[in-house]
Amino acid sequence: MRCDWLVRDCRTGDMLTRASSVWVMMNKEKRRLSKIPNEVRGEIGTFFVDSPPVVDEDSRKLLKLDESTADYIRNGLTME
Repeated sequence: MRCDWLVRDCRTGDMLTRASSVWVMMNKEKRRLSKIPNEVRGEIGTFFVDSPPVVDEDSRKLLKLDESTADYIRNGLTME
């Protein structure tokens, strides 16, 4: 499944960046990818949107970011 991310400035609402990520499900006992069970699909199915990703595939590498290289750090972020 795919998850699209839109990061906005909490004060202005301006979009700062956007991204798409692809998620898979793994059977942790067999250590292999598996299909999403119907009961799980039923729970998360309302969140699926049939639309193209917000970002086309991009092979650029991201630079390592940590406390010494970040301009700002904010903990406790949650998804809405």
